[in-house]
Amino acid sequence: MLREINFDGIVGPSHNYAGLSLGNIASASHKGSASYPRAAALQGVAKMRANMERGLAQGFLLPLPRPNFALLDDLAVDGTSDRALLAAAWSASSMWTANAATVSPAPDTADGRCHLTPANLVTMLHRGQEWRDTQAQLKLAFGDTRHFAVHDAVPPSFGDEGAANHMRLCESHGQPGVEVFVYGRPGGRFPARQHEQASRAVARKHGLDPARCVFIEQNPAAIEAGAFHNDVVAVANQTVLFTHEQAFADRKDAYEAMHAAFPALHVVEVPASAVSLEEAIRTYLFNAQLVSLPSGEMALVVPSEAAGPHACGCGWWPIPPRSTRGSCSTKPRRSASNRSSPRPGPNGSNRKKSDRKSWPRP
Repeated sequence: MLREINFDGIVGPSHNYAGLSLGNIASASHKGSASYPRAAALQGVAKMRANMERGLAQGFLLPLPRPNFALLDDLAVDGTSDRALLAAAWSASSMWTANAATVSPAPDTADGRCHLTPANLVTMLHRGQEWRDTQAQLKLAFGDTRHFAVHDAVPPSFGDEGAANHMRLCESHGQPGVEVFVYGRPGGRFPARQHEQASRAVARKHGLDPARCVFIEQNPAAIEAGAFHNDVVAVANQTVLFTHEQAFADRKDAYEAMHAAFPALHVVEVPASAVSLEEAIRTYLFNAQLVSLPSGEMALVVPSEAAGPHACGCGWWPIPPRSTRGSCSTKPRRSASNRSSPRPGPNGSNRKKSDRKSWPRP
């Protein structure tokens, strides 16, 4: 029996708001704010326990060693250096496990093992130092090589941001699925962090069937608005894709490509007239966990910032098993607040869901 496990990152004691992440509007807007690492870590643990209370399997990744003295030595940082270089060495951004790795479960791979490729995160200095330490933790957590394969990161010529730009569609977690890779094209005001060739390299490393892989371009307008990863505007679980209308460069082609590879697809599309792209990015409505509960229902675990005027504090939203394109019929259920530390990434990075699903985003 195959069971999905949600991995969260523990907030590290050096968590801070240095605003190091170009293109992350939330990061920039909170630059210089006070952070509360201990409170954020405890909130993250509380969120994980809430998931476990609902019957979900839960794992976690530890904070990485900080400060990174090797990075400071490599950059010859001294008292005259740019303060951003010093801040990068203290970054606690590895808490965003959405960027830890891309994961392909055993039913999808040629050798029947679960494959994991840590993200190189080369676009940003404070993230690019992470992958070796992340890989070491993954090799401990998934050390049985009969069932798991943990790869090296994609070469740094092609930026890879991990599961934040990856979705999986399937009838159930134990059945073969279709893996969706979303990439950006360079040339805009903000960097497109996920390179198409990185996504294709990961698919080949994992031994995926090309007929069960879909490669889709992210909407440049979404990147320009601050959706630095696809998971800021779309999330998927089993047969459901919950997405903003403006998530993909060509939404019609994107839906058709996914449906051709996975006919059971159900799209829950939120129109821009209901939730603007800017509001989606501000609230992280889509940067959430869409999970399958033991009852057979799905639930969306969202930050309290996504609670609307009719919500009751809101973190758990049930998703109907058969959803229709063009509608967003969700009802708030329970709060998953994370107020002790503002929502954007520590040094401006993003989190992930790790299978891909994770929290918190302090």
